[in-house]
Amino acid sequence: DAGVKRYMREKGEYRIDCRIVRPNKEIRFITASAKGFFDEEGNLVRMVGTCIDFTDLKMSEQKLLAANSQLSVEVEFRKKAEKSAEISAQRFAQFIEEAPDVIIALDAAGNFQVYNPAAEQTTGYRKEEMIGKNFATIGILSEASLPKAVDEFNLIIQGIPRPVFEVDSVHKDQRIITFEVNAKRMILA
Repeated sequence: DAGVKRYMREKGEYRIDCRIVRPNKEIRFITASAKGFFDEEGNLVRMVGTCIDFTDLKMSEQKLLAANSQLSVEVEFRKKAEKSAEISAQRFAQFIEEAPDVIIALDAAGNFQVYNPAAEQTTGYRKEEMIGKNFATIGILSEASLPKAVDEFNLIIQGIPRPVFEVDSVHKDQRIITFEVNAKRMILA
């Protein structure tokens, strides 16, 4: 081919990657390399070359590209899910903060994790005084209500649905306040 001869005359070597179809219809990828040797007049007199089959490498590359594309899709999906979860968490926190009802959350050990402004206003205790403290030992429940509250808490932690119940709480100024408790077990990540 005149183009190959001209290229070899100018560059001294020739290399091309190509796809071939074998007689059995199998597709292979090869690199054909050649070096030309010319006489004093510039005529090609000899050519030495090799063909290297790089089909396995090409297939691995295509698999990596497909996996990378899939990974990019998954990363984008995860970013959107994380953003959605963040917005949801912000809305949930805002709901708790602005709720007119007392909302508290206890961990599995009975320690306060959430104590909203309505709880602060109703009990006289600030959130900072309650978070991390145990409901059964902090003195917020009356002596008469403590056993009932502990029993109900243990049943709720076990996942046993409980009806609404009442407990007497001790306000920071020592007044007794009766609460109607509607408690549910929630598993938070």
